Amino acid sequence: MKSSGFMMGAALLCAALVHLWLGQSEFGPIGELLQQASQISDIATFNLMVDDSFELMALAYVNLPRLVMAILVGATLGTIGSLFQQLTQNRMMSPLTLGTSSGAWLGLVILNVVAPMLVAQYSVWFALIGALLAMGLIVSIVGIKNMSGLPIVLAGMAVNLLLGAFATAIILLNDQYAQNLFVWGAGDLGQNGWEQVLWLMPKLLPIFAIFFLAPRVLTLLSIGTEGAAARGLNIGATFFVLMAVGVWLASVSITSVGVISFIGLIAPNIARHLGFLKAKSELVASCVLGALLLCVTDSLAIFLAQWSLDMIPTGTATAVIGAPALIIIARKQMSAQDQLFFSMLKGPKFISSLAYFLLGTMIVGLLALSTLSQPSSDMGYFVIPDAFEWSIRWPRMLTAIFAGGGLAVAGVIFQKFGLQPARKSRYSWCVGGCGSGVDFQ
Repeated sequence: MKSSGFMMGAALLCAALVHLWLGQSEFGPIGELLQQASQISDIATFNLMVDDSFELMALAYVNLPRLVMAILVGATLGTIGSLFQQLTQNRMMSPLTLGTSSGAWLGLVILNVVAPMLVAQYSVWFALIGALLAMGLIVSIVGIKNMSGLPIVLAGMAVNLLLGAFATAIILLNDQYAQNLFVWGAGDLGQNGWEQVLWLMPKLLPIFAIFFLAPRVLTLLSIGTEGAAARGLNIGATFFVLMAVGVWLASVSITSVGVISFIGLIAPNIARHLGFLKAKSELVASCVLGALLLCVTDSLAIFLAQWSLDMIPTGTATAVIGAPALIIIARKQMSAQDQLFFSMLKGPKFISSLAYFLLGTMIVGLLALSTLSQPSSDMGYFVIPDAFEWSIRWPRMLTAIFAGGGLAVAGVIFQKFGLQPARKSRYSWCVGGCGSGVDFQ
């Protein structure tokens, strides 16, 4: 274990040097920077040379802050992931699967659109409220007793899709106020000074409470909730206090750099694979591995941006690495026996003709209201479109009808084929693959 810790530290140092080298190579030759750095003897000399050297200025105010931000956020996300996974005894738990990331992101989007003048003062609080509401929604769906099973993963997936759709819709409807949030939402570690780093550092101080106070609690929870309660541990209060600390850390991280996925999921699993099985050692190892993973993925983002001559968000690079890791973890944790926890819902054997008639009438009424009316400032909102407008609307209406019907039929086939009412999540790769094909066309 000591050798693994030494290797992780050495790997983090190497990753940091590569990160600085890649970032600095965009601003000039590295040899010239080293030659200038060799002439620095004290802080006063450094300050004078920074004002006259573009390379030193880029190092001091662009690349070093970005590296420090990557280490801080990566270490925080790795620690949060380990905390969540040990609390729930579920190795697929993370800020992503718990819905806190999308909840915090939605809170920030709403604040930027509704009250942009308050973003500087209250952004972290809106992110915290959104994250807590998302976590509360998931816990209310699955219940405290099901936090260690597959249901919370499916609930987190559904809540992430729901809140992410809300955030995207708000941005699209208010693009004049929130268009810049698209890049931020994808996770961007780029810095132009030390302001964000200095803002974030004091807000991450609660992480030390996790390192010093949480290991004993997590060790008790590892023997089971009943055994921990028998030894005097208040399960409910402990769970919510530690979860609140983790949600706070996730909220301030998202406020600083946007949504960074998968780091909190991967780092604890790698730590356990390396032999860090005790509560405290896993927390520390996950912290170091989180910083290492985010340094590596941000280096990949910098390299791809230089190669493509375009900006590549760090969140995109983490998804490239994290998505395969999620598949590997899911294959190890889930098997075909998982479907025994679900059963195909059975409805009534007979449905009256009146129910079919009412359902059909409601669908036709909504269809007519949405397609045969249009907004008008002069004559009200229920105006029959003219021939030109109708020629634009009817293809869209038919496309929606056939697309919705096709997805419904596909859902029936997949669910019946696998006897799994949650089978939609298993064929979502088809939709993503089709979308990627269209993008590359």
